[in-house]
Amino acid sequence: MAQFWPGGADLRVARFEATVLGWVAPAERLFISGCGAGSGGAGGHTANPGGGGGGGSPAWAAEMIPVSVERGALLDIVIPSGTAGAVAGATPSSPGSATIVGLRDGIEGGIFRIAGGSTLPSAGGVTNGGNGGGVVAFGPGAVGGSGAGPQGSIDTFGIRGNTFVVGRGAAGGGASNGGGSSTGRMYSNAPSGGAAVSTQGGGGAGGYGPYGRGGPGGPGGANGSPATGYGSGGGGGGCQGDGGNGAPGFIEIAWFE
Repeated sequence: MAQFWPGGADLRVARFEATVLGWVAPAERLFISGCGAGSGGAGGHTANPGGGGGGGSPAWAAEMIPVSVERGALLDIVIPSGTAGAVAGATPSSPGSATIVGLRDGIEGGIFRIAGGSTLPSAGGVTNGGNGGGVVAFGPGAVGGSGAGPQGSIDTFGIRGNTFVVGRGAAGGGASNGGGSSTGRMYSNAPSGGAAVSTQGGGGAGGYGPYGRGGPGGPGGANGSPATGYGSGGGGGGCQGDGGNGAPGFIEIAWFE
């Protein structure tokens, strides 16, 4: 393995995609990366004509954040699942945070937490498309109306020198209009909003973070697509369609030995 540390120490990495209780801390200084879970997309309106649902909420993220722990301490590492896409006319449930429990007490009572998607998307209405989901600290996603669904805005944030880009969920299209696509800064081919089908509006694309890709919105009368990777939101359902599932969280722990 390549040498990354003065004195010739090696970098070790453990990745967690499911909850593990009682993991033994191998060093006093750990470096944490990962993200919380993304939400499912909202459902479209229940009847034709109607609007599409908003794209799901993306999660907060972290990369190589140093934390302190007693060597040999037992850590509980909790990995959240992405929430299911909502049925037509409904909003998804809130996604969970990725957490590590058992660190030194100076870190929020010994807990390291990476938040899941916060502001949830809303379902399509008789005339308007649903709102897209947002991310903690930045607020809601794009606001739906009677026309084409707008894209979700891009936010950037820094943590200890690392800069992250998060795209909020796009809005569903109003009756007879298409849903918004993801803002394309992270992708050369951004996930698309769903196309309208006659008087059935399309769903908005899901929000995304640095570790995943939001699901495309569903066309009128069809379901939104699931998010891929980690911490991104599912696509909103087209009118009379369900939202796509959100993506799970994960945690990666690095240390030197």
